Amino acid sequence: MSENNRKFYNIAYGKPDPSSEEGKKFWTTVGILIIGQNDEGEERISMKLNSIPLDAEFDGWFSVFPKDDNRDSNSHQNSNQSINEIAFH
Repeated sequence: MSENNRKFYNIAYGKPDPSSEEGKKFWTTVGILIIGQNDEGEERISMKLNSIPLDAEFDGWFSVFPKDDNRDSNSHQNSNQSINEIAFH
């Protein structure tokens, strides 16, 4: 399957910004979520975490945002596995 048939999302978690009066958060990207189809045409969702938060403030919840390569400092290209190698079994 080509990358054109997949949708890519960043997986991130937010920490409160102590200097913000509006309740803004610092967002840290920890992985990627890919929605696509396998060879049989069935929809598949794959997730790859590059790190797991150990912060005391981390409550176990992640957020998913559309992938933006212009803002993504932890892009999948920094990982040992390319997106084309992520399987849809």
